[in-house]
Amino acid sequence: MKKLLLSLLIAPAFVSAQSWVVQNTGFPTASRGINDIHIVDASTVWALAYDGAAPTNVVQEFTKTTDGGNTWTPGLVNIGHPTYTLSNVIALDANTAFVGAFDGDTGLGGVWKTTNGGTTWAQSTPANTYNASGTSWFNFVHFFDATHGITQGDPSPGNRFELKVTSDGGTTWTNPTGLLTMPTAAGEYGYTDLYAAVGNTIWFGTSNGRIFKSTNQGNTWTASQTPVADFTGHQLVFSDANNGLITNGTVYYVTTNGGTTWSASAPWTGLPNISSVPGQANYYVTTGAATGNSGSRFTTNAGTSFTTIDTGVQHTTVTFFDATTGWTGGFVNGGVGGIYKFDGNLRTNDTNAVQVSVTPNPTNGVVTVSGFNVANVSVYDLTGKKVYTKDFASIADASVDISALQTGAYVLTATSDTGATKTTKVLKN
Repeated sequence: MKKLLLSLLIAPAFVSAQSWVVQNTGFPTASRGINDIHIVDASTVWALAYDGAAPTNVVQEFTKTTDGGNTWTPGLVNIGHPTYTLSNVIALDANTAFVGAFDGDTGLGGVWKTTNGGTTWAQSTPANTYNASGTSWFNFVHFFDATHGITQGDPSPGNRFELKVTSDGGTTWTNPTGLLTMPTAAGEYGYTDLYAAVGNTIWFGTSNGRIFKSTNQGNTWTASQTPVADFTGHQLVFSDANNGLITNGTVYYVTTNGGTTWSASAPWTGLPNISSVPGQANYYVTTGAATGNSGSRFTTNAGTSFTTIDTGVQHTTVTFFDATTGWTGGFVNGGVGGIYKFDGNLRTNDTNAVQVSVTPNPTNGVVTVSGFNVANVSVYDLTGKKVYTKDFASIADASVDISALQTGAYVLTATSDTGATKTTKVLKN
């Protein structure tokens, strides 16, 4: 009996069962994989393709859904440069999206925009950006909202990163006001699509193990050293403005102050690809596609422990929009599949964070449960038997009458309209 009571009282959170639903990307080519996903909302998602059989081949293809993945429509990213590799995609809606692209030999590149759902693409960045062959190198494009965006590339010319910002949806691009205050070290450079963004804050890692951070959409920057000597082969991710982690698939480091300082943690037991779960601090979903390191796992404590979703399934990149909306890439096989949609709920139901009161306690019969919108209250005796239950219409103060129960100790579990739970020991006089 005591063992049952203890487990009810200390359980800090509840996360429902998780799984993935196979969806068809629509690509006719075998082994077409997905290497970047951007989720606009629960209905609209854009994804970029790559050649899973020969990953170094240039593939300029995308696929898009506007109905939550029930149907995906593939298309070409025709930017007029057939040798350019696509770095990442950022979409604003079903019609408007941006892609970054670069030449793997020369480093030349830029940003292209579509306003008709991907039918045509036009260069957004001016011709005098990322145009120094052999020294330029385009890394990524990101938009904070429909008008404010940023592109980042390696230092060229001089000893400063090539950065541009826009405040008109990519019509014009200018140097950020803080560009002159962020010089690089000799030979320092960034990496393709190696950045993280939360709200108006953005971070990117470098070959010297430094992180550059901006809290104002890329206009001014600070730099800090991490425990990583070089970000090659590493992932950088933040779940909010303060909490983030760096991992190379073997070891990892965590920060709780936005990247100013980092601490080493236990060996990494997640998988190589990683996404934060927006709205859930320190929640991350990881995936893998390599033989012996495939499947998907999630953590609710910044990597201290992981829960397995599946094993032996090839999952490439992964992106989450919120606790219930996420996709991970796969590969087309026999004309079907290619992407997976998340089916589950990673929302935190943290009993420590929910300040729920049960008064009076001890009680002679009637208690009031308050602190969140109550949907149900159930009471258990110390054998685990349910002795009382009542549903409520999501009310702030729920009156619970347990006067019919015998004198003794009970366990009361209140459930909110969002599924959060609070378990409390109640003494009945």
